[in-house]
Amino acid sequence: MMLDGGAGYTAFDGAPPGQAAHAADVDHACVDLVEALLLRDRVGEVFDAVVVTVSADRSGGRVHLVTPPVFGRCDGDGLPLGEQVRVRLEEADPARRHVRFSRVA
Repeated sequence: MMLDGGAGYTAFDGAPPGQAAHAADVDHACVDLVEALLLRDRVGEVFDAVVVTVSADRSGGRVHLVTPPVFGRCDGDGLPLGEQVRVRLEEADPARRHVRFSRVA
C-alpha cells in the first residue's frame, strides 16, 4: 500500500493532521470574541475571579471570572495562583477578541 503526502495518519475524528489544531484555534477565537462582546459595555466594573495562571516574571497572569464565566489576562504583581481576587475590567475589544483585567487592591 502506498500513501501520498506523508504517513497518512489521521486524528481520531478522521481529520488530516494539523486540521484538528486549526479547528481548536478557531474554537478559541470564537470564545474570545464572545467574551469580548459580552463584556464590552462593562469596562471599569469590578468582578470576583480566580487566578488560573501566573506569568514567569509574576507581573500578571490569567484569571477566570466567577460570573460571567470569562477567562482573561490580568495585570498585577504577585497574583496568588489558585486564589480568589477582585479584578477590574480594563479593556474589552471585540475587534481584537481581547479582554484585559487589573487586580484591585
